[in-house]
This record gives sequence, C-alpha cells and structure tokens, in this order.
Amino acid sequence: LHTYAVGGGLLEPGHRDNGSKLSMSVLLSDAATTGLEGGQIVTWSGGEPVVHELRRGDALLFHSGKAHNVATVTSGMRQSLVIELWVGPTNTKDRES
Repeated sequence: LHTYAVGGGLLEPGHRDNGSKLSMSVLLSDAATTGLEGGQIVTWSGGEPVVHELRRGDALLFHSGKAHNVATVTSGMRQSLVIELWVGPTNTKDRES
C-alpha cells in the first residue's frame, strides 16, 4: 500500500521498478470524497510526459523498466495498491529479514 499526503509524490528522475517484469498501480482513493488533487502517475513517451488520470479502482499496468513517477499531491491523500510481478525461482525468504 502506497500512501502520499499533501506535498508527497515520487519525483525521482528516471525511477524504475528494477528487477520485476510488470508493475501495476491500482488507485484506491476517491477524489470526490477525499478531495484528492494531484498524485497522477506520469510516464514518458518520446521524451514527453504522459499524465495518467485514474479514478478509484482504475489500474495502470506497465513494464517495470519504464520510467515513471507520481505527481505531487496538492490536496487530500493518495492511496494505491502497487503490485510487481517477478520472473525467476520462487522466493522462500522474507525480503525484510
């Protein structure tokens, strides 16, 4: 679960989800009830930003190696479920241990 409050975002230039094959972000926040403004997912095509306007329940699936960011939240709170799909042997260890 990713949560961004006012002023938050993922602004690291060239950010990628290295190691996984596919990433999916599902928007959980409802702008109509939470006042969410900003927080859009941004990808790039031909060097130009592409802003993805999602509504609650919408998902964006993309290659994990594709550069992406989350625009700064200017009002409300943005919550999303992020899932990364990996290829390789089954992981039998907790990544936090």
